[in-house]
Amino acid sequence: MNHDGDWKSVGQGNRAVERRTGRSDALFNRIALSNAFLLLATSATLLLGLYLLVEWGARSGYYAHERVAPVFILVSCGWLSVLFWRAATLLKREHAVRRQGEAVLFQTSALLRAVSDNTPDGIFIRDRDGRFLFANPALAAVFGKAVSDVIGHTIGDILAAADAEAVAASDHAVLAAGTPMAVEETFHLDSGVRTFHSTKAPWIGYRGEVLGVVGIHTDITERKRIEDALRAHETQLEDLVAARTAEVSELIGHLETTREEEKRAIARELHDEMGAALTALGMHLPQLFQQLPHTPANEERTGHVRALLAAIVQTTRRIQRGLRPDKLDVFGLKTAIGDQVQEFAEYAGVACKVSLPDEELAYSAAIDIALFRMVQESLNNIAKHAQARHVTVVLDDTDDMVMLTVRDDGVGIPVSAISATATHGLRGMRERAGYLGGTVSVISRPGHGTTIRVHLPKTAERRAASTTAAKGALAAHAALNPA
Repeated sequence: MNHDGDWKSVGQGNRAVERRTGRSDALFNRIALSNAFLLLATSATLLLGLYLLVEWGARSGYYAHERVAPVFILVSCGWLSVLFWRAATLLKREHAVRRQGEAVLFQTSALLRAVSDNTPDGIFIRDRDGRFLFANPALAAVFGKAVSDVIGHTIGDILAAADAEAVAASDHAVLAAGTPMAVEETFHLDSGVRTFHSTKAPWIGYRGEVLGVVGIHTDITERKRIEDALRAHETQLEDLVAARTAEVSELIGHLETTREEEKRAIARELHDEMGAALTALGMHLPQLFQQLPHTPANEERTGHVRALLAAIVQTTRRIQRGLRPDKLDVFGLKTAIGDQVQEFAEYAGVACKVSLPDEELAYSAAIDIALFRMVQESLNNIAKHAQARHVTVVLDDTDDMVMLTVRDDGVGIPVSAISATATHGLRGMRERAGYLGGTVSVISRPGHGTTIRVHLPKTAERRAASTTAAKGALAAHAALNPA
């Protein structure tokens, strides 16, 4: 409920009535005093003039000198009657103005009394010393007292010391600023802790002086309780979302690890089983070819079979390297990335530059395969979409971070596609980096190429603590929301 406008209207009405009543009083006194002096001066002058005129008439022989006193008395009584009638008229008019002001003041007071007695909000007026000059029944009920027990007492006599100091501080701020102010105040009462939205305004007299503070206390305890409950529920939902996200990330990491293990197993089987079979076939076929008659047709068939066998061997090796690069396990990450970039340059026809650390790299297996797969995915995207002529791959190593940068001068990526969930390549890179505690950023402008930066911590922790917290949040949610 907004009481700023209400109190402004009430305050303006009070001030208008006070000004009107004050002006009426001042006008009444001013007119009465000035009229009194004027009448006295005029009466004295006229009576003196009449007396002189009557004396002149007696001296001139218009009437006998002994008739001067009766004539003077008769004329004076007539003049005094006129003066009395005039004074009564002025007093009646001034009295009507005063009664009109009193009626307006009474109506305004009755209206304010009706509002204050029937509103559920506490209304008060305090002087500059903090003493209650007015308190409506609602405010007295908040304090658990009668209205008579509040009037004449300070806020320190009713509230606890800390609460009273806070209220006094806001009152002083209103008095110093001379403008309305809204504050939130908490009272520790016998009925419990209550929170109020307090709107305070300076109480200004008709001369413009600040006499005290008027205000309204609106009880917002229930609203605050609901807000706190909503905030707690929101926090619980955030924890639940974080827990679900941690679970999904853990699942994605587990699936990536499982897939890499399956790829390694398949590559090993291709190398051991298929490689051994193809090697044996390559050893037995020449012996079989020697037993065939040396005819042009047999020579042609022999050439086709040897070419087919060589193609099968190359295809098997390519599939094996795609499943699991053997150089990564044998020679390490630097050699695997260098050979991957070289192969890309050969089949894509793109000029490539590789910058790798001089020292030997000793990362965990998870980081090695993650960095290699990200280089692989970045080069595949460049080959499919970038139309680039130059590609640069840089691997930097710091004390606690590994930074991979893949830059091209191609057509760039639209802004909408950078954050699109349907872009599985970039999304997979982000998920893989996120599982290892790292980040992937993409910087691109259409026509100005693309730069992909990957930051991975060397520890590559699998966030066991996050997983534990996620399970705890899920368990708490399940306990609070049973099926």
